[in-house]
Amino acid sequence: MPGLRVILRHQPENKRYLLHTLFSTPRLRGQNKSTNIEVIQEKVRLRDISLDLKLPRSITGAESVDAGEVTLSTVGGIQRLLIGELNGHAVVPLSYA
Repeated sequence: MPGLRVILRHQPENKRYLLHTLFSTPRLRGQNKSTNIEVIQEKVRLRDISLDLKLPRSITGAESVDAGEVTLSTVGGIQRLLIGELNGHAVVPLSYA
């Protein structure tokens, strides 16, 4: 999906990954040396986002912090995460045993 940014952070001390998702309409507002400066003008609401995960550890639980309903399933060794609703930014903790 163009414009969807996904960042996965590992927190081994908590036995989880944090999946950060961001979708917005950025506007270029200038440059600082060689870096473009983008400002988020509008948050865009997305529904039913499906992400396929192939991680070194098998995910046993997925929570919704601010992403609407979240469901986790396994298809052929790949875990599929369905995020019900994304309003700009969401964090989804993914726990493992």
